[in-house]
Amino acid sequence: MSLDDAKDLVLDLISTSFPTLKNRPVLFKDAELDEIAGCELTDTGLEIILNEEDFAQMSSQAAIGVIVHELCHLESDLAESHFKKWLRTRFPRLFSVDVAKMERDTDIMVIEKGFGKDLLAFQEYHDSIYEPYDESDGLTLKEIQAMVR
Repeated sequence: MSLDDAKDLVLDLISTSFPTLKNRPVLFKDAELDEIAGCELTDTGLEIILNEEDFAQMSSQAAIGVIVHELCHLESDLAESHFKKWLRTRFPRLFSVDVAKMERDTDIMVIEKGFGKDLLAFQEYHDSIYEPYDESDGLTLKEIQAMVR
């Protein structure tokens, strides 16, 4: 899948499956060498980070899986209260983020939205090229397989 196709896919998924993210400007950025995709909610809109090399190698289904995962992160960030964000930035030790739990919860959101098979395709792609995910990175391949059945 080309990078332009991946960008079109992001915009299509936002319009069809992420109503809370609609009508926000989307800025695309190139990924660093060690990341496949990422996202950030900014004051001006949505920042989507994509790795051209990875997207060129993965199937459309795997691309959907990783993009939906990132869009679920944005949806969660948007739903979080301003007060909670303020507490986390003001008192980071008391209100730190459990990254493993956040990633696992995000994977569950992907499955609940009906994109479990896509997440599974992405996980298979990831684990065939990179070090396989473990519980601290999100749901494992076996966990996703069990939930998708």
